[in-house]
Amino acid sequence: MEVGRGNELVLCGQPGRTPELYIGPAARLVVQRGGRLVIQPHTKVTIAGQLVVEEGAYFQQDAQAQVQTIGRGQVMVSPQALRQ
Repeated sequence: MEVGRGNELVLCGQPGRTPELYIGPAARLVVQRGGRLVIQPHTKVTIAGQLVVEEGAYFQQDAQAQVQTIGRGQVMVSPQALRQ
């Protein structure tokens, strides 16, 4: 799956629930230049595959969000990605 230029994927918290994004072992989520990934408070991201944030992409993770890798899961964030 790709989040391309001008698009955003926002994982939003909900009262009484913890929304979860699961990236499976054979899956890859790529945030391309100009795309945005926002992980809001009280949400969970489990990565068994790959999360790739490319140069020039926006990446925002709240301190109260849970992001974890399992198995061979990988998080690759370019040093030139824009963190907020």
